This record gives sequence, structure tokens and C-alpha cells, in this order.
Amino acid sequence: MEVKLDLIFKDPQQKNKTIHITMPKGDVKEADVTPVMRKIIDSKLFVNSSNEPMVAIGGAKLRTVTELIDTEEDIVPDEIKNAEENA
Repeated sequence: MEVKLDLIFKDPQQKNKTIHITMPKGDVKEADVTPVMRKIIDSKLFVNSSNEPMVAIGGAKLRTVTELIDTEEDIVPDEIKNAEENA
């Protein structure tokens, strides 16, 4: 299991855009996250697909993620494995 911190921002159309942070420190509080999110908004570096900067904080969530498939390993269907082995 892995913990992720989701920083949720609003663009000018009030659509959510999220930055996912893997392995945040264990005791993240609102007081830690809010000033960082304000700096991101003020910097205008985080933009939507129309190149418009985020305009508001939409929220922040800490969540636990359980990986069902190890994405570090190649997942190859049996038919391909068998064809490679018989080549």
C-alpha cells in the first residue's frame, strides 16, 4: 500500500485539476498544504489544456492506494510469451 496526497485545484471554468504526490510525509495537515497550494496558484505554472492558470484551491486528500498489478513488471499475454519462447 502506498499513501498519496492529492492537491486539487480549480481552473477558470471551475473544473478540477489534480497534482498527485507520492509518499508525502506522514503527518500532513491543512496548515502544511494550503500555503503550498497558494504558491502554486500565485506562480501560474500549473495550467489547464487551454494554458489557463489555476485560480482556486479545490481541496486536498490523503489516500491509500493498493496496487493490484505491479506496473514495474512487463505484462505480456501468454500467446506472446509462447511465441517468443518458440521462436
